[in-house]
Parts: sequence; C-alpha cells; structure tokens
Amino acid sequence: MMSNPPLCRKAREKLARQQDILAAARELFLRQGYHETTLEEIARHAEFGKGTIYNYFSSKEDLFLAICDQLVGELEAIARSTLIEGEGEGRQRLTAYAGTMIRYSRDNSELIALVMHRIHQISQEKGKPYMARYTAVMKRICQAVSQNFQTEQEQRGGCCYDPMALAILFEGMVRTYTMTRFGPLHSMPGEEIEQAAEMMTTIFFDGIGKPNQG
Repeated sequence: MMSNPPLCRKAREKLARQQDILAAARELFLRQGYHETTLEEIARHAEFGKGTIYNYFSSKEDLFLAICDQLVGELEAIARSTLIEGEGEGRQRLTAYAGTMIRYSRDNSELIALVMHRIHQISQEKGKPYMARYTAVMKRICQAVSQNFQTEQEQRGGCCYDPMALAILFEGMVRTYTMTRFGPLHSMPGEEIEQAAEMMTTIFFDGIGKPNQG
C-alpha cells in the first residue's frame, strides 16, 4: 500500500480521459446491463469518439476488467484510510474498517454483484491477471488487518493468537455480512451500519456473552 509519485500534466490528462470512459461504462453497465451496452454507447456517454475508447481499451471485455481493477483499488483505499492511516488504535481502526466496508457495499451493491457474476464469464487468459491482482490486494488488506490485531493483543498483555489467522477470520466475517445483505443493504441507514461494525468487533474481542454491567 505504497503511494505513487506525482504525474506530469500529460499523464494526468490521459488518466482523466480514462476515468471519464470508466465512469461512463460503469453507469451504462449498471443501467442497461453488460451485454446490452455497446462501446459506441459508452463513447457517446463519455462524449468521446469511438476511436478514443480504443486508445485505452481494446474491447468491451478489457474495459470491464478495468472497472474490476478500479473496484479492487477502491477496496484497498478503504483499508489504507481506516487500518493504516485511521484514528485510534487496533480495535477502533478495525471497527472503522468494518463500517466503511459495509457502507461501501451498500452504495455499490449493484456493481459488486455485476462484477461477481461477470468475472466468471471472462476468458481465463484475460481473467487470470485480474485475479492475481485481486489476490495480491486481499493479501495486503489481511496484512493490514493483522497488524491491528497484533497491536491490540500487545496492548492487552501479549499475543495469544496468530494475528494473520485472526485477520482472515475477521475479514471473512465482514465480507460474509456484506455479501448476504446485498438486497436489504440498499436501504440500510448509517446508524445501523455503525451498529453492525461495532457488533463485529465486540463479538470478536469480547464474545457473545452478556456484557459486563460492572
């Protein structure tokens, strides 16, 4: 999770055009469906010629994979802002991460569902690099989660469990929760999201017994 060096003006302009194309494709894929959307429509929606699209993406499939990469990058950015650069110590950062992930899943549930459905239909040759990038990002996220578990355990008097094992379990809890709430998540209010995030970390650190009233 390293920051990239600043881009020159020409590179920034090129990146801006690419982001405009991705935003147009993202909107049309969600509105019309992947198969029903053409590159010509994406070009018109982005206010570019079709030739400009081909300067960045060789096919609609490549454009879709770029959106998948964008999604993975957004997940990694959440981990960086909450787990590495966030306020508080281990437990507070883990709660912030869980809450932000749930909120992101609520706001992007249709896109996530589209990616999960469509990615398995991509050819292995083209899909393999994306899956490798996804695996690498998830590994970095788990490492960031594990560092916060290690910090929390050290503050409690020593590491009793493998931080990476705890990270995998916690990450699985967050993702399972968001995946099973795709439908109702659309209308899930912010207060309920915060309660869900707090519940996850509380169960993880304190168990499901009756809270100590003392």
